Amino acid sequence: AVNHGWKDAYCNAEIYRAWRCLADLESRLHREEQRRRYRGLATRLKSAYARVLYNPQTGWIADWRSEDGHLHDYASPVASSMAVEYGLVDLEQGRKIVERLWDKMQAAGFRQYELGIPPNFEPIHRSDYLQPDGFGCPRHEDGTDTFQQYENGGISAGHSMHFLVASHLVGQGEKADGVLRAMLARQQGDGFQNGVQNLANKGIDWTTWDGKPCGYEGYLADVYYFLLAVLLREKS
Repeated sequence: AVNHGWKDAYCNAEIYRAWRCLADLESRLHREEQRRRYRGLATRLKSAYARVLYNPQTGWIADWRSEDGHLHDYASPVASSMAVEYGLVDLEQGRKIVERLWDKMQAAGFRQYELGIPPNFEPIHRSDYLQPDGFGCPRHEDGTDTFQQYENGGISAGHSMHFLVASHLVGQGEKADGVLRAMLARQQGDGFQNGVQNLANKGIDWTTWDGKPCGYEGYLADVYYFLLAVLLREKS
């Protein structure tokens, strides 16, 4: 639903991790030439990642950079957290990035941790949304009229995992565990799905910041991705 053209922080983080995993696999197979190839690709990508996608004005990783050089930055904890989690930035820079995002979340007024963490803390402009009328697409260019609806700042719990794990890595584990405990408590009660819904804005697979349904399916299996944080917060 959200356009990410040219240099994309999310996809490049996943590509980096995939190349590192392939290098590890080739090492286990004792295929040195292939290992060097994937490790080299990962190293090249890492050397460019923060240089291209770090936004010095905000202090975190932007969502994407368009070909005209403009950074499209909606204060996404997902993109920045993956960069920290996968080692695309060093831990000191990662600590500053995560701290700034915690501060940004507080400034945005988000406290409903039982719902998970929003994918962005600022509205997405209409020109960066799926045209002509994607689900959650704003009418106003500044995106404020549908903010918190679907992928324009709405919450689907799965990718909260990255922010929780990144927080643990940089010494913010107590805050992260507070969110995780709140989410687990919700899972014990209402949960993160309400069956398969055949009406728009009835599913709780996505919610607004005050917990109102803004989903379209009702059940999304990837919502439960957040449970990986229970394991991945552990150093081992």
